[in-house]
Amino acid sequence: MKAYTGIIKLICLLIIAPIAVWELGIKKTYDLYKENQKIEMLPPNTSAMVLQKSVMPTTSESLLSNGRILQLLADSFAVEGIQIVSYTPEIIDSENDYKLYCGTLMLCGRFINIVKLTSLIEKEKLPLKISSINFEYNSNQKYAVNNITATILLQAIEN
Repeated sequence: MKAYTGIIKLICLLIIAPIAVWELGIKKTYDLYKENQKIEMLPPNTSAMVLQKSVMPTTSESLLSNGRILQLLADSFAVEGIQIVSYTPEIIDSENDYKLYCGTLMLCGRFINIVKLTSLIEKEKLPLKISSINFEYNSNQKYAVNNITATILLQAIEN
């Protein structure tokens, strides 16, 4: 086996190392390059529309501005035993017909149930993103309470 160590190192250097470099470093860049080439071959108007669709998800229904997100998740609140403390939508930014809304949703319930609800929101493929979640609980209480307060910031672009 000692006599073959040089050959094994050479095989690793010539075959395994290039495969590892391709998979870990170059493959995604090459795929993006090929996708860019396909977009550039399209007529000028079509390529702008493809880029706009991939960058800006537009939807006709408003979720955050009118509180419709609460209606969509109402069944989950009741099943999981989560209480809505407050919900406040606000406009963060606007440009042309598009407005960036941030909805502050405060919930009270068990930690696991709130995490399950968060997972449900992410899996639903809704046109919104969870920007942050903050968990708090009152440590001044005499007895341990299983309820915590979660502040979830949801963001969405609406027109």
